[in-house]
Amino acid sequence: ERRTAAGAAGALCDPASAQRAFAAAAAAAEHPGGAQLRRLGVTVGDMLQRLTNGVLASTTHRVVNPTAEKRHLPRFSMPFFVHPKEDMPLNCLAHCVSAERPKAFSDITAGAYLHERLVEIGLA
Repeated sequence: ERRTAAGAAGALCDPASAQRAFAAAAAAAEHPGGAQLRRLGVTVGDMLQRLTNGVLASTTHRVVNPTAEKRHLPRFSMPFFVHPKEDMPLNCLAHCVSAERPKAFSDITAGAYLHERLVEIGLA
């Protein structure tokens, strides 16, 4: 089965859930002083990196405490984790593979990839 980019994105998460999560994050970022959300960070995971053939790079999640000068500033964090269905293929999307960016990852399902990673870290 061939998937379009929109179809793959739809398979990754329920768009309505994602929209509610971002709306909640934006609403929560507002506070009585009238400040609005100025930055939204999105950390890409390993599965999305595979799906996009590295176009979106996975990063190591880390939290850095603010400097002493910035500790008084408000900060709001709302993690929102999305995991694809176990049988979803994590095959690189066709439009993310080119002569300049050859396919970097073998085909695998989300469930098989998760199991592989859990074995690597000793949890399976």
